[in-house]
Amino acid sequence: MPDVRFHDTISTLLVNARRGVWLRLADPGHIFGFTVEEITRLVGYVHPRCLLPFGAAASATRYVHVRALLAAMRDGGWDVRFASPFEFEQTELIIDSVWAIIRDRDAESPARVVDALIAQSLQETLARDFSEAVDVPATEVIYQVHVRDDDTWKNIVTVTEDVWATVISTFARQPNLMYELGPRKFEELVAELLNRDGAEVTLTPPSRDGGRDIFAWLDTPLGKALYLIECKRYGPANPVGVEIVRSVYGVVAEERATAGLIVTTSSFTKGAIAFRERVPNQLSLRAYSDLAGWLRRHSPTWSAA
Repeated sequence: MPDVRFHDTISTLLVNARRGVWLRLADPGHIFGFTVEEITRLVGYVHPRCLLPFGAAASATRYVHVRALLAAMRDGGWDVRFASPFEFEQTELIIDSVWAIIRDRDAESPARVVDALIAQSLQETLARDFSEAVDVPATEVIYQVHVRDDDTWKNIVTVTEDVWATVISTFARQPNLMYELGPRKFEELVAELLNRDGAEVTLTPPSRDGGRDIFAWLDTPLGKALYLIECKRYGPANPVGVEIVRSVYGVVAEERATAGLIVTTSSFTKGAIAFRERVPNQLSLRAYSDLAGWLRRHSPTWSAA
């Protein structure tokens, strides 16, 4: 049971905050007994900032919770960013660079207040980390670990495989979440699935790529085959039409590729399916149901039960 006096003390400090409120959040489920809405209400006009580790959103069991947390913070005017460490060692709540309340991650020990000198040092470190962090939508957080390869993220390369396994497992169980992805992130997801199928994959630059979002090469007994993949992250009421299918087929012929593949979160019109049936060896279509099955096949945690 939380210490009522300790809770009241933090409440008073938040109400009287004037210069800033900073939060380094190791565990999204524990903010010293407060909800995001309570902190937002207490701080009034002060602009709160929160720093989260990538690991906060890289767990399938916490993914939806983190998305809800981010929504509440942004609705309350918080500035929220994600830092490269996979996990933080402790949660820190710093008020006006004078007061700091800290709590060790996964520790049974209670939260504690530290003196002003330590609080100032913690705030300076947190401000520096915050300036170097990135601001990305919640649905994109779990992908940044994989797709960024500059110096900022090299210290988390070792968790890439685990993160992608979590990503795929999450969407295998809730494929409707793919509708929340931006088009580029959807392309990255498809590229990873192709990679897990044994393809050598290259994403084209995020621009008007003209019918080839992804190049995929596969070694076969007859030589190396090149496939051009077009990704369409469409809503369920917006099927892919024959014009797009015909266009991709034309690019396949122009590039002298082995075949083309169109992957969508929607479906295909009758005209699109009919066109593909005339060129079955040069073009394949994967609709939402096919994509869901593809995710399940590569999900390490999937079971029919």
